[in-house]
Amino acid sequence: MTKLIQTFLLYFFIFFLIPIIPKSFASELWTKYDGDTRNYLVLDNDKGIKVKLYSQEKGDYQDLISVQSFKNFIEARAYIDSNYPNYIPGKALKDWPVDTSVSEKKNSNLWVAQNQWSDEWEQRYADWLKSTITSDFYMNYNIPTDCADAQIGFRWIFARINSLPVANTVSDTGSLFGQFSMRKQWENLSTSSNWYNDQLFMAALNYVMDMTSTRTVMATDGFHVAITQEGLRAGTFIVSQTNGSGHIRTITDNYYSEPGELPIYTQSATSPRELRPLYKEAFVDQAWPLRGTREIMAMRWPIVSRGSWVLTEKNKDPRFSEEQFNVQERYYSFIQFVLSRVKPDYSPYSLITTGVQDLVNYTAMRIKIVRDGYEFCRSHDCRTGTQAYEDWSTPNRDSKFLIKFNEIEDLVKNFNPANPGLYDSWINSLNTTVMDVEGYNLSLAQIRTLLEKKKMSFNPSDPILKRWGLN
Repeated sequence: MTKLIQTFLLYFFIFFLIPIIPKSFASELWTKYDGDTRNYLVLDNDKGIKVKLYSQEKGDYQDLISVQSFKNFIEARAYIDSNYPNYIPGKALKDWPVDTSVSEKKNSNLWVAQNQWSDEWEQRYADWLKSTITSDFYMNYNIPTDCADAQIGFRWIFARINSLPVANTVSDTGSLFGQFSMRKQWENLSTSSNWYNDQLFMAALNYVMDMTSTRTVMATDGFHVAITQEGLRAGTFIVSQTNGSGHIRTITDNYYSEPGELPIYTQSATSPRELRPLYKEAFVDQAWPLRGTREIMAMRWPIVSRGSWVLTEKNKDPRFSEEQFNVQERYYSFIQFVLSRVKPDYSPYSLITTGVQDLVNYTAMRIKIVRDGYEFCRSHDCRTGTQAYEDWSTPNRDSKFLIKFNEIEDLVKNFNPANPGLYDSWINSLNTTVMDVEGYNLSLAQIRTLLEKKKMSFNPSDPILKRWGLN
């Protein structure tokens, strides 16, 4: 009887207690030192359970050597124990500071910052985003993006064009990487007056995209802004981190003076990192900001302090505000509060047109992801727990798809009492907007029903029609 109880308790621990502790593993590390070189492992649950191996020379930034994906944390730990027995576990890396001091030596800067960020430069950045960023922006320059990459890329490219400083915190080590961060292996790369022909800049841009994430941006590089027209101008971004999956949407368009237009539009990328169009959508978020989960932020400015580059203190920026977490007014949804602040005279008659276009775009994006994932998985291992499964499965995307339907409908319902007939027009638009989905003519209303009844499969190895709930 005692053995039976012990066995039961063991299985209870493995199958019930283990799943509740994954977040603690996100910062767990294993390290091996060899003179002035250290190799270290990170057990990461950002977009799947992964073990990442890095190597770092003392005084230099780290390099990513390999990535392995696993179904669960038990398998990941077993892999580490088996393959890296000499690595010492810990919660943080020793401080191996990277030199961020101001230097005018040859080959010491990616470019020289001749200007400094200010409110005027933030407005120029906003204007540049509005006039320059289209859905095919990164495709035109052959730059693959994933999650935080789009937002980071916008900032770095604008800074490079205008001789401004720029910096982001890299994962795990916490080192600051910016225009001052020349690496030895880049010293012989060619440069150009045009950023897209500058091999040095493109190497640095690729590196910073690889070494940052929604976590580093949310925790370190950004600060919270006021819910005002200035606080929500182009360049501000909405970052979310839930269930091991992060996402950033950058505000690229504002329509504060057009009565019938929603005031805020964002552009974003998604996983996996590849060459793809950006996705543009109206900001109609119902959910209120929540610390560590959903936050509206802007980027901190790099400045020189005591001869070294640092980021400005978050609460010292004039745009800083914590009000998004402490709103006292009572509104049914966050978007209603935002509209009351930035566009109180908003006319909702274009809401249906805008909402339907967003849903059409979501559908088109899912069509492409399903097709690409199916083709990839025909010749690759896409079982649950593999990196391919994490890249091409769509549970989070499908959830967001359904949320988009509900967000727009909730907003329509809220405006309907003052605008009779608005809700009926919304329902009619869902029924009459028809898309070709793998040879089937489906209305948006039918697509919504398939999502609500969980008919669609998110497994990338399933046949395409099954992915859409059509067989």
